[in-house]
Amino acid sequence: MSSDETAHLACKSYELRNSDAACLLLLLHGIGRDRNQPLGILRGRILERYAVLAPDARAHGENDLVGTASDFSFGRMAADVTGLIRTLGQLEKPVYVLGFDMGAAVALRLVLMNTLDVRGVCLVSPAHCEAPVPSNLRVFQELARGLQGSNVSDELRRFVASPRYRELTSSTPIQAKWLVDQFHAPDAATRSIRFWEIPRNIAYSTPPSLSRVDPPALVVSTPGRMFPKDLAATWARNLKRGHLVRESDDRATLRRTVVTDVLRTTGALTGSVNRRRWIA
Repeated sequence: MSSDETAHLACKSYELRNSDAACLLLLLHGIGRDRNQPLGILRGRILERYAVLAPDARAHGENDLVGTASDFSFGRMAADVTGLIRTLGQLEKPVYVLGFDMGAAVALRLVLMNTLDVRGVCLVSPAHCEAPVPSNLRVFQELARGLQGSNVSDELRRFVASPRYRELTSSTPIQAKWLVDQFHAPDAATRSIRFWEIPRNIAYSTPPSLSRVDPPALVVSTPGRMFPKDLAATWARNLKRGHLVRESDDRATLRRTVVTDVLRTTGALTGSVNRRRWIA
């Protein structure tokens, strides 16, 4: 089996719309989420005028493929997405990427791999930095330990009593509730590897190395202890053509930001996008 065929299997759960369109909009969800996360933000004419590809990463959404620890590296995940794009006949198109936390880091890797013609990126809720398992992501490894336990009720009690969870509850209760919900999710124990391995990735070697990312980049800072504002600012400051916006967690506000600002930013800097065509 070829590497592209293997990658296609790794992203065997996906949604592709308007495959004949000239440009590709690639949507990459965050850790523990699925393709409906970015699809829920973008809708309307932007999804009608562009080829839109939204895959479920392995062990996410409807993708029941898990694999080993190495399969959850950002490099492997980027290779999986690239192989899927090639298999679907979308490789030669200009690409715009929208990625959430984990997906944002994979988007960086896609640019640096230089296999796709990436014209612009929107990086929402950066969560990864130059250090493995930064403090903002340690709660995921506590979650993984709990999901692997033999008694779900006992592990859930331990988890909600942990200091990191209590801190999260006080700052962003919606995110805290979502973490608790993972104890009742299908195949929670089998899929727990994602919560252990993905936080171990680094997004870049040093912040200045982000200057190697050439396409225009909009960095969207959203509320939440898992998505530090200073980290989003670091990304934007060090990206070669980075631009930072700070938004609430209101979905409508985030949608307006992504649909207008990211494409206005990329279009203004590259001269290749007619902004009116992007507005939903």
